[in-house]
Parts: sequence; structure tokens; C-alpha cells
Amino acid sequence: MGTYTIGELARAAGVNVETVRFYERRGLLRQPERGHGYRRYPQSDLDRLRFVRRAKELGFSLAELCAGGDDGCLTLTVPAGAGTGGDGG
Repeated sequence: MGTYTIGELARAAGVNVETVRFYERRGLLRQPERGHGYRRYPQSDLDRLRFVRRAKELGFSLAELCAGGDDGCLTLTVPAGAGTGGDGG
């Protein structure tokens, strides 16, 4: 587990780069730190992105995923192993 560039993150999650940027704007992903001018995303962001993608495949809207949080979508809690294809998701 390391960090990912935006392209690596998108590829690993099965989405495109613009989707990652859109989710950042919507508050589903935090703005990442930049290392040497590049966005660097931690494993937790990949887990979150996979969870959101799977929830959308199951019919949840982004509004439903963000509902009820005082801090917008960033309060979304991703269960361990969710969206990774294992028993958790």
C-alpha cells in the first residue's frame, strides 16, 4: 500500500480521471496532498472510490451516499474491504 497518482487511482478503481476530479468537487474525496507537483492519493481514497463505484452500480445516487452528514460527503464511512471484490463488498 502506497500512494497513487490520479491516473493510477482512476485505473485501479475502474473510473476515469475526470470522475475522480468530479468526486473531489462533490466532496466524496478530499483534495489530496501534492508531492513534487502531483496529487498523491492514499489507499483509503482508493477504498472509498471503489465503495462509491459499487454503491452506484447497486443503484445508489451520489445524493444518497452523502445524505445525513454534517460535513457533506466526507462523513461517508467505507467498511473495511468494501468494494474490493472480497467478502466485504
